Amino acid sequence: MTTSAVVANQLECEAGRIMMTQGLSTSEMNGLLVELESQRNIGTENFRWVCLFLETQTKNSIRPVNLTQPVAPTAQESEIVDKLVEEHGDFIESGEFDKAQEKLLLALSRIPYSGYLHQLLGEVSNRMNNDLAVTIKHMRRAVANPDPCSSSAEDIDRLFPARISYSAVLGRSGDLNGEQAQLEKLLQLPEPPTARRNMIPTIMIIYAESLRIGGKYDACVAILRQLESMPRPFPSNVNFHFNIESQLKHNKAKLSNELYELALASEKRADDNCYMTDSDKRGLLKQSKTLLTQSITILNDAAAFTAYERVCRKLNPDEDVTINGFRLKRLPGGLTSAEPIADCDPVTLTIGVETLQIVKAAVVETL
Repeated sequence: MTTSAVVANQLECEAGRIMMTQGLSTSEMNGLLVELESQRNIGTENFRWVCLFLETQTKNSIRPVNLTQPVAPTAQESEIVDKLVEEHGDFIESGEFDKAQEKLLLALSRIPYSGYLHQLLGEVSNRMNNDLAVTIKHMRRAVANPDPCSSSAEDIDRLFPARISYSAVLGRSGDLNGEQAQLEKLLQLPEPPTARRNMIPTIMIIYAESLRIGGKYDACVAILRQLESMPRPFPSNVNFHFNIESQLKHNKAKLSNELYELALASEKRADDNCYMTDSDKRGLLKQSKTLLTQSITILNDAAAFTAYERVCRKLNPDEDVTINGFRLKRLPGGLTSAEPIADCDPVTLTIGVETLQIVKAAVVETL
């Protein structure tokens, strides 16, 4: 598949790419520029791109075979655009951002599929504190479209900072999933030149912080572990990642304790309610056992082990109490010992912290 042929398949394009229609049954709809917005029926023969027609601002679902690269700009168009970009730079230096924006919009009217022009427009829009939606639109198109007036190597160098800027704008808008997707793309790029390679630790820190803010603690810790295994020195502004991990440990301990307290509340409710059926009491005790299991999964706390053993005895008095490869035994004074089970590999429960937060919220509603 050549670059002049169809390129709007599921692998080579991302949302924001500007293409030209071809081969549609309605002839007047051919030769028009569209922006790829989203995908439908992924992985099937009925795969379609949902496209926004730039001229009419209407949408339609189009097959990849009916989308192709826009016609390359002529030498004369490229020369005019270069001049407009140069004039835009002069206005930027003098702080006249509105005039700089006008020059870029004129340039974009000639080559609307230029990723480079959309990048410049996104940067100007950002500096003018325009509506974030406008800035995001241009940034999205900047990373999805090549610069038809540059070589491939030059365009790769352009795309790296463009994607960083796009991720930052998405983060400011509150779209953490979008920000994380862009940072993931940066980290998945082939081995970059030294200048870009030196930025990777900083990008990983930004990614970890975004995951932390979004409550994806386990994924955040995994990124920080990767970062710790990288050669030193880190850039001076990323040393705070150790504080992030410390905060994550605190958050996990807090969540473990919250689950433990909910488990005790479930157990107490089962013990104190004399009007409850035996079946309902067992249901509450099972809920308590599940919460204690999740609490222990996060943090092996002695109090949680003791409560777990006690609840299990209430459910099945005559059975051994085991958890994660340990057999629990009650000791004098109300304490509990945890002895490894011979020839048994401990089973680590793989429950993410995000899932536990959802479980906790659901249990709170029932208590």
